[in-house]
Amino acid sequence: MGRPIKFTQAIADRICERIADRESLRSICRDEAMPAMSSVLSWLADEDKAGFRVKYALAREIQADGFVDEMVEIADDRAGDWIEKKNASGETTGWQENGEAIRRSQLRIATRQWVAEKLKPKKYGSKVEPDRGVVASEVSQLLEDINGKTRGLQTAVDQFSDWRWRLNNLYWITDKSGRRVRFEMNWTQMTFFEEMHYLNVLLKARQLGLTTFIQIFMLDACVFNRDIRAGTIAHTLGDVQTIFRDKIKYPYDNLPDGIRNAVPVVRANQTELLLGNNSSIRVGTSLRSGTLQYLHISEYGKLCAKYPQKAREVRTGALNTVQAGQLVFVESTREGQEGHFYTLCEDGQVKQRQAAKLTELDFKFHFFPWWKEPQYAIAPEGVIVTDAFAKYFRNLADQGIALTDRQKAWYVKKAETQLGDMKREYPSTPAEAFEASVEGPITPTRWRWPMPKSGSGSSRMSKVIPSTPFPTSAWMTPTASGCFRCCPAVCG
Repeated sequence: MGRPIKFTQAIADRICERIADRESLRSICRDEAMPAMSSVLSWLADEDKAGFRVKYALAREIQADGFVDEMVEIADDRAGDWIEKKNASGETTGWQENGEAIRRSQLRIATRQWVAEKLKPKKYGSKVEPDRGVVASEVSQLLEDINGKTRGLQTAVDQFSDWRWRLNNLYWITDKSGRRVRFEMNWTQMTFFEEMHYLNVLLKARQLGLTTFIQIFMLDACVFNRDIRAGTIAHTLGDVQTIFRDKIKYPYDNLPDGIRNAVPVVRANQTELLLGNNSSIRVGTSLRSGTLQYLHISEYGKLCAKYPQKAREVRTGALNTVQAGQLVFVESTREGQEGHFYTLCEDGQVKQRQAAKLTELDFKFHFFPWWKEPQYAIAPEGVIVTDAFAKYFRNLADQGIALTDRQKAWYVKKAETQLGDMKREYPSTPAEAFEASVEGPITPTRWRWPMPKSGSGSSRMSKVIPSTPFPTSAWMTPTASGCFRCCPAVCG
């Protein structure tokens, strides 16, 4: 009987049980009765299997707790710590420490500690977490102002003191279709919330909702804390007004009446909201004055590439308004291989690879690729995959990125409109995001696609599932006819 390749709830539950029992996914998938690791990874990436993802994440958290229990057991186990000490004649003369056994125990504890920190950083992380809570007494007073009574207050205090609960229950936004919906953190936003450091540099794919999350995160800090100053820098006045109107003012205006009455607007214009608790949040193209506890720099890569002098003002001005221990969010898609944003990303990745302990003045690197977004997938029927795309997908698989057919289909179709900007706008890896792309207008009419021969069922294009975008390093060599030679596999 071969390995199971079809998803079933029974197999999913068994995998989660074994993960929770401190078994690695790799060892589970070596079991002939279990699916291959690539199959499990594709199930986790499938938006139709959200229930499995949730159970799997919970199993990983339970696994972290198990590793911590094991650390205590290993530390308490003194068996083998001492060995007999013998002289040259082989006679026992006493006891000595068994250095090899002790070092092995230390390694076992350190390994489990490292894994537990990664699986459950908020509980077991060694670094000091940024203060993202609110003062309970302020919440109590706020709720008393709202309700005029204290009955059942403790439950409400517990909820309102939980930043995660507030973000997922109190705020309303408009979605991509223009509908009014309650804001609930998606996978990107929740991942960033859990992994947030003091200074954060975020390299991301398009339309993952990080700007929206950061604005609501800072707005929430202002509503539920006194004397907070938060600010966002955008590179154009139009962006400033849009961010303020849609991602700050609208969520505030749609808060429950009781909260808005307890924390009313004292002053509001097109760029700033000053609240009755003396907290304020503003958006501008430059924020040099005042001291900020929260700073968000939007699309900093574009600012560095197109407006280097303005980027310098941001670096020397706004970034210096935030003191150590406060929160900074620098986010962007990539824009070139130079400038301060590129440097921040490179330095952050070096520290990440070295597993360096970050201080309050170190930037932590975060990367959010397109393939982790569940909505970036479409039905693969009718989507043609070229050899170049197929090769690209194989390269990703070799790096541990197993895409579903639906994801490949989405990528292929999106690449048709993004052309040479695909890797910049929708990167799969950090390195890919900063690959050089060809500047200048390139239209589909300048591509030379191989056509199937009459009566032939094949060409160098396969109709197997969607496919990968052209690797930008392989295409864009213009021929004498004006065609851009994508690669030999495509243009022949």
